[in-house]
Amino acid sequence: MRRFAAGFSPLFLLLCFTIPVPPALKSSTLKPSKQEVRAVWIATASGLDWPKSTDPDEQRRSLVEMFENISRVRLNTVFFQVRSRGDAMYRSAYEPWSATLTGTLGRDPGWDPLEFAVAEAHKRGLELHAWFNTFNVKNGSTSLPRTRPPHVIHTHPEWVKQYGGGWWMDPAIPGARDYLVRVVMDLVRKYDLDGIQFDFIRYPGINYDDDVSYRRYGRSQDRGDWRRENITAFVRTVYDSIITVKPMMKVGSTPIGIYEDIAEGNAWEGRNAVFQDSRTWLKEQKHDYLAPQIYWNIGTSEMDPDFSSLVHDWQTNSYDRHIYPGVGAYKPHVLREIPDEIDVVRSAKCAGISFFRYEFVANLEVFGDRFRTRANIPPMPWKDSIPPLPPSNLFVTEMEPGNFLLTWSAPMPARDGDIAKYYNIYRSTSETVNIDDPMILVYIAPTSSTSYLDVIDRPTAVKYYYTVTALDKGHNESPPAIVKAVIVEEIVKFARMFSLGNSLGQNYSDPERTVTFIPYSLQDTSNVTLVIYDRDGAAVRTLVDAVMPPSLYVAAVDVRFLPPGEYTYRLQAREAVLVRRMRIVSERSTSPL
Repeated sequence: MRRFAAGFSPLFLLLCFTIPVPPALKSSTLKPSKQEVRAVWIATASGLDWPKSTDPDEQRRSLVEMFENISRVRLNTVFFQVRSRGDAMYRSAYEPWSATLTGTLGRDPGWDPLEFAVAEAHKRGLELHAWFNTFNVKNGSTSLPRTRPPHVIHTHPEWVKQYGGGWWMDPAIPGARDYLVRVVMDLVRKYDLDGIQFDFIRYPGINYDDDVSYRRYGRSQDRGDWRRENITAFVRTVYDSIITVKPMMKVGSTPIGIYEDIAEGNAWEGRNAVFQDSRTWLKEQKHDYLAPQIYWNIGTSEMDPDFSSLVHDWQTNSYDRHIYPGVGAYKPHVLREIPDEIDVVRSAKCAGISFFRYEFVANLEVFGDRFRTRANIPPMPWKDSIPPLPPSNLFVTEMEPGNFLLTWSAPMPARDGDIAKYYNIYRSTSETVNIDDPMILVYIAPTSSTSYLDVIDRPTAVKYYYTVTALDKGHNESPPAIVKAVIVEEIVKFARMFSLGNSLGQNYSDPERTVTFIPYSLQDTSNVTLVIYDRDGAAVRTLVDAVMPPSLYVAAVDVRFLPPGEYTYRLQAREAVLVRRMRIVSERSTSPL
């Protein structure tokens, strides 16, 4: 084992792989985001996403599998449905267990799914927000059994009215709103949640029967304004109650995708059709984020508004809070254009994106190449803007060729008392490590562990530079630790035959890889070209075309993209022109000529 620190003479590798991208995975011209929420809804109503069985062992196994997959496809936030219709996926003091768990409303499943889900999410560095369906408390006309705790329909039938195929609590009744706040606060106090998200936080429609409530509480107000105020009154109370107990908890909701008609379509709108004044919640700072249900594709058609216009409309009216547009991945025509919708969200500078629902985005391919890099959750500066201190004592130890063990010391508490909750590990080929570049973020350590084994399967540089940053519970990032450099001995051996001066070495292939290496050196800063030609003299691959300082270099070529045959490669640096020949035998075999 060897320890390395900064201070080696510069050696570089220019990696020249050219791998075509299939049309379905066309790359974006937008730079990937290093800070963005990538969220997915897990629907538990009727077992849509989970659970598919009433067996507790199978429920736990499948939930772990889902979180593993969510982490694998590089999402970072889960909206886990904990209350669908006045029932609970957790041990509630007020409402009965969901029938989806056992087949019977109110039956104790013998374990706590939410407690388990929170722990499994946090193991993988995922945030978990409790998805809470608010005023809609029952579907259908089938009577509910008596349970303990009882369903709200039995305890307070006077609060509930039927509308269409559902039963809705009347938002105008102060007692009903107070009850919901108590249910929420029981949930908030019991669980280590990162956030809570309200759905169905609205009226069901214009014709909802609230005449009695209006006569009692309306006081001759405009009926639309009065209804909006009833919902907003709940929002104010529940936000203040949550933040008083847990100031860092994120509070959001998932409103109808159109706030008000913006002339790109005549679909259902939130403010006037269901009295959901979500922008007032942002303006009054009684919400931290919105995930509006913009479940349409890009472009307009009859009754189908434009996803892009709506995204920009929501972000323009965000009042410096976060917007995570909701994507209707369950619709085939939307699913096909998810990479383009991600581009739209990024171009609008939203803080993230949300996908409805898990079943439809469980495969990384649906995202194209948009999530090829890792992403931190963006901080909310109105909650916490003080970064942690940087890690110290960073060391890099070579365990075996290409395997580097990073160890560091946790930082002392910052001035607000915060310590590191997790770490970012960066690997760069440049001595100036730009931690704003998501392309060099190789790992996000999900816990407070202070070590990481970096395995480089295919080294692309003679020298790597590592650093580590700390992030606190508010996702504020520290300055980087002191950069440490390592030499990849496996590649250095190809260049050791050279001294500084203009020279071009014979290619050397690695039989374990589909790569051949071409070493060369430069005496002076030069405009350098290194080109491969076929036997007819036609240029088939330009490896280097840049101004480069004097040093030793190694270019790597993926020979899978060169047909078997004879080739020459030519280095030109100022007046010097150097030529060598090679033969491609197969994708794992080359030889000099």
